[in-house]
Amino acid sequence: MKEEIKEATVVFEALKSRMYQNKDGHYLTLKIHRDDVPEEVIRDDINCRYYVTLTPIGDDERPAPYRVRSRGETVVAEAGKFARSKDFQNFLVDANYIAEEDFDTINSEAIYPTSEEYEEDITAQFLRNHLKISSRAELKSNKEALEEWENLRSEYDEWRFAIRN
Repeated sequence: MKEEIKEATVVFEALKSRMYQNKDGHYLTLKIHRDDVPEEVIRDDINCRYYVTLTPIGDDERPAPYRVRSRGETVVAEAGKFARSKDFQNFLVDANYIAEEDFDTINSEAIYPTSEEYEEDITAQFLRNHLKISSRAELKSNKEALEEWENLRSEYDEWRFAIRN
């Protein structure tokens, strides 16, 4: 089987240009330079199935292996995403973590270009205070803060489930 796959393999460089998900699965759109599109791929029927191997290319033009992110690194990114989430901000207000007036943008216009940036900053400040950290990056190594984040995240998930049912 390996030899069959090797013989049928075409190699080309592509750029990830779009990714989305719906009930049917994940969709990945790759942009291939017109001079690099393999003739075999052009001739294949629509809905042709492929074995796929992807290898990222580093700045040095060599294969760059994937690095598995730690739970802490994942949570740092997640906390940043949640700070921008209107849904998470509504949860914080509903759960009485933040007063609704704290999101009042009347006095923020001189400092923040948009109300979304102001609300994100208020949420990020809350998270730092609540988790007793000075930066989200501390979630990588601060076990107490990580545990408190997990508790807050669970509470948020329960809130989301309750409002949707």
